[in-house]
Amino acid sequence: MDQAKEVFEKLALLVTTPDCYDEFFNKMNFMHVKVPQVLKILMNKSAEGISIYGVLMELFAVTAATAYCFVQQYPFSAYGEGVFLILQTALIAALVLLFSGQRVLTFLFCALYPAALYYLVAGFAPMDVLWALQSANVPIIVAAKVGESYKGDM
Repeated sequence: MDQAKEVFEKLALLVTTPDCYDEFFNKMNFMHVKVPQVLKILMNKSAEGISIYGVLMELFAVTAATAYCFVQQYPFSAYGEGVFLILQTALIAALVLLFSGQRVLTFLFCALYPAALYYLVAGFAPMDVLWALQSANVPIIVAAKVGESYKGDM
């Protein structure tokens, strides 16, 4: 094992469990959820059939939960998957906007979402706001799924 990898592993094990480290960094099992969808969108140069509202609701939910856990200083293993889901879901949102011809909205999303995320995790957002956002996850996810199923019945 080279020295850089050893140092990285030691640092990562300060915030993760050995099992979590193995899953994320040895098995690379942190991107299996959304990567196939990203690749399909890129290969087809189309996001047809993907609801931007559903993607944004999902992004809201994972962002709220991850930001809350991060600010509460929970161990990385409590929110680590959320970090990777944020990256992948935000990319999907940007691709959906881009391939639907919404270039201005794509630019605004790519500028404003990272700013909002920074606001949430950098300690600027009051804790009760983070708690309220995180508490809204279940209703948001239910609304997103109901919206998807309703759209599918049309």
